[in-house]
Amino acid sequence: MIPPAVDSSGMLRLSGNIPTRPLQIDFNLLFQNVGGSWRLYGLSVATPAAAAQSVTPQAEASKR
Repeated sequence: MIPPAVDSSGMLRLSGNIPTRPLQIDFNLLFQNVGGSWRLYGLSVATPAAAAQSVTPQAEASKR
């Protein structure tokens, strides 16, 4: 995960993901400071396949 940051042009970028299954949601939000308030300037959303989770034998046994 990338921490929120203000770039050299004064834009605030928030990036992250929501680990849903079978697809996760990746997002990038870009905000511009207008008159002392942050306003949404750009939005990007992607839904790549979620990373595979490793299953331990104990976790598998607890499902039974």
